[in-house]
Formats: sequence, structure tokens, C-alpha cells
Amino acid sequence: MPIDAKTCWQLTAAASRGDVALVAALGAGDGTASVDPALALALLGAAEFVAGEFERAVITTERARLTALDAGDAEVLHFALSFRVLASAGVVWEDPTADDGFPELWARRGVLASFAPSILPLARFALVEAAFATGRFDEAAEVLGPVDAVIGVDDGVSAFPALLLQPARLLMFRGDALRAAPHLEAAATLARDQGDEVWVRAIASAAAFAAALGGAEAGQLDRVEHDLIDRTRPPRDYIEAAVFAFIAYARAGIGQLGKAEAILIAAGGPAFPFLQVADRAMSADILIAAAIERGDIESAERVAAGLLPLTVHPGAHVLVEQAFARIDVARGRMTEAAERAAIAAARADLAGRYRDAAHVRMLRARALAALGQAEEAVHENLSSLRGPGAAGDRGVERQALRQLRQLGHRPRPAPGSGWSALSAREREVATLVAGGASNRVIASTLFLSERTIEGHVSRILAALAITSRSGIPASTLGHLGDPVFPVPALTPRQQTTAELVATGLGNAEIARRLGVSVKTVEKNVSEILRRCGLTSRTGIARMIIDAPVAEVEA
Repeated sequence: MPIDAKTCWQLTAAASRGDVALVAALGAGDGTASVDPALALALLGAAEFVAGEFERAVITTERARLTALDAGDAEVLHFALSFRVLASAGVVWEDPTADDGFPELWARRGVLASFAPSILPLARFALVEAAFATGRFDEAAEVLGPVDAVIGVDDGVSAFPALLLQPARLLMFRGDALRAAPHLEAAATLARDQGDEVWVRAIASAAAFAAALGGAEAGQLDRVEHDLIDRTRPPRDYIEAAVFAFIAYARAGIGQLGKAEAILIAAGGPAFPFLQVADRAMSADILIAAAIERGDIESAERVAAGLLPLTVHPGAHVLVEQAFARIDVARGRMTEAAERAAIAAARADLAGRYRDAAHVRMLRARALAALGQAEEAVHENLSSLRGPGAAGDRGVERQALRQLRQLGHRPRPAPGSGWSALSAREREVATLVAGGASNRVIASTLFLSERTIEGHVSRILAALAITSRSGIPASTLGHLGDPVFPVPALTPRQQTTAELVATGLGNAEIARRLGVSVKTVEKNVSEILRRCGLTSRTGIARMIIDAPVAEVEA
């Protein structure tokens, strides 16, 4: 029978919240409209999965698959297969040769072309969830359409927050957190508009993870954690567990492994009863890293032992290999660690899991460095730093740069990578440049050669995506100390000229903007330097930014 759009949207929205009772009621029909039995079962299984009833979800979605096969309805079978694969992501497989059903689902993806426009976003949503949950990020990205733009369809039905959050989740875990922000904002707005507090909290936790990847400070996470997590009350379903997991991932992303560990323990770790397999593996890897950091390798090995049954899961095998490679490094088994990490990186690349690939390559680089293979270690760190998995992930950037420095290699920062990409010495140089000091003065102050200072300045300009040193003060606003300049009086024209200098513009461009000659600009700049007791254009820029001057009439 044709799929009723309104009912299907209602069922999927309820399933995305784990509302088993509502899905069961809607699936039973109200006497005036009937719902396909296989579709009702498929969405009931999806609801059971979100409720954390993973084993029941497997049984329900398998019944849906068999029912749809008997009926020969390709569109309903698509939903049944999708949610059957999703359910498989919640349970440990006893048979290592088992198939999670995704190959069959993927082979049938051509059925998407037959769906009515009002149903197509839901059909995509189901397939993307199945691919994402089982670690097949490339396939998920291939299918994912512009679902974030779907705010409403005909017949008065509306989108639901999980639909709009889907692209953000894929971007963050695939390694492109910078592009996740608009999707997170759209999902959060929809959740608030619908009064859906469950998803308001879930989206806020996902946003915290994205912010951590982008370089958020610990104080920001403190506030978010305080608002979203009560460690005295463990999660009771998959969405609540995901809130804990996202905050823990955020803590780990900024290097706070101890705090991440405490959150995961409160969430039920290392058993993690309400997390799907991939999240269990990722959370266990954080517990292992935290234990190793404090020198408790025995505890790390106990956690790792619990990962063995997850090895055959396509959504977990990369993380399992990474966790065991981490222990190999801690135990000094560097050859084994390098081999494990190489396998994990290759698998991650094949699945489009670029963020995982970046992390495991950095782990392999540590093992290679310990084996004396410095050139190969540099290559692996550079691959992590420059690969797609580092897009918007300051944690990858910081760790790769730190390991490269330890190997005596300091790559040029990526254009626009910002203040956080600079070393402590480069920040010190940037501060002195912003204060108006010349390279000679800086070299003398820091007991370095002018050539070294020139190299630092070049790297600073690259990281801040500017072309001249006079643009450094504006680009480092908020990172420098208190102003050190007097506040002299300038004429309006001098004030305007100084403000343009502070943006990093050259004299020719300033002359063009003001409609005057270059010689006039040069004269104004010289007078500004004289009045203010400065020696460089950079000093003018710092003065304008830190201490705006008062204007007087000419």
C-alpha cells in the first residue's frame, strides 16, 4: 500500500525520540487510516533502539524485514532494512562471520528514486543513520541530501530535530567540524520551537563537541556540562547517554582526559549499556587513554579486554585497533603498535572516517619515532595535520604540531589557522611585533638571530592570514596584554589614516580609499609616528586597537 506521508513523518519523529508507546499507537492506526505492518514494525524497532532496548530492536526490525520481503514492497523494505542495520549497531555479535545487512541495503539504494518527494527525506534519513552507525561514513555522505533545509512538507507535517542534526554529526565525526555549525543551529532552533527538551539537550551537547574541536576553552565546557549533566543520575536511554558521551568527547578533544573519564564512568562505563557499539568503542578508548596518562596500564588493559567482542563490528573495529595500539605504545611494543595503527588508518580511510584516521596516524607516528624511524613519523604527523580529518579539529592540529616539534620539524601553519596554531615562542614574537618592535629589537630581547625572528614573523603572518606586520595587532585582539601606548591627539585625517593602517593596508590602498595622493598618506603616517613616539606602522596598529585616540579639530 502507498506510504502515507503524514503518518510516516509522525512515526519517524516519535521513533527519533525513543517514544516506543507513541510509535506503537500510531502504527496500530486509528481505524480511518491503516499503516503498513512492516513499516510500523520497522519504526517501532527504531524507537526501541533510541530507547536503548537494542536486543529487542534487532528482533523487531528483523520481523519488519521478513514481513516486507513477503509483501514485496520495495519502499517499505528500504525502511525495514535500514532500521535492521541500525539495530545491529547496538548489539555485540556472537558470530564473527555475521553480516549486519548493510550490503543488501546498499545494493538496493536505487529505490530512493521511486520515493515521493514528501517521503524522500525520511528514506534518506533512514539509510544515512544505518550507514553512519555502522561506520560507513563515505556511503552516508553519498546519500545525504540537503535535509537541513527541510523544515516542513505538505499536509502540515514538520521536520524533527534528529533529521536536521544528522548532517552535523556526520561532519563532526568525519573530520569537518567547521561546516557543522549551521546544521547545529538549524537543529537547535527547531528543537526549541517544537519544545522538544530531549533534543534541545542532545543538540547542545553535540554543539559543545563541535566547539571543542574548534578550540573551545575549558571554561565554556564547564558551563555546558553544568547545564546538561547530572552525574548522580546515570542515563536511561540512548539519547541521554549520547549527551554524556558528547561532553566526554569534548573534554577529551581539549586534552582533559581525566574529566572525560569521570563523565563516562558516570554514564555507566566501561559497560555503557545505553550506547551503541561505535560509541562504546570510542568511549572505551578515552578510558584507556586516561588510564595510561596517569600510569595505570593495568586498568587500561582491563578496559581493552572488554573491547574484544566488538572487533568484528564495522562501526567499531578502527577504534578497537586504535585502543590496542595505544596499549602497545604504553607497554613499549612499538612494532606491534605501528602495525596495528597502520591497519586502523587504512580501514578508516576506506570508510571515510578521516578524523579517526588522523588520530590513529598520530599514534602510529609516536611508535615510529620510538623505533628511530623519524622520517616516517614526520610523514604520518604531516598526513594527520594536512588531511581532511584535521579540518576544524584543533586537537589534531595541536597534537600533530607538538609531535612534529619533538621530531625537530616545524611546518608552516595552515593559512588562517589562527593564534592557537602558534607556538609559545611565536606568540611571544607576535606580542612584541604588535607592540611595534622591529625584528632587530626582538632578536636582541629574546637572544635570537634576526633570521630566526624573520622566520617566526613569516609563520605568524601565515597563521593569522595577513600580509603585513601592521595587521598583527588586529588579528591578535584579545590575546595580547594591556595597552602600553599613550593616547595622543590626532587630527581627523590622521585618525582615519591610523585606523586604516591598523587594518594592515598599505599606503597606496589607503590613498585610494581616502582619495588623496600616496605622498599625502606618507606624510600623515610620518606625523602620526612623530606625535605618538612610535617607530613602526605596527605600533600605530596596536595603539589604535588597544587605546583608541581622541580626535581634535585641525
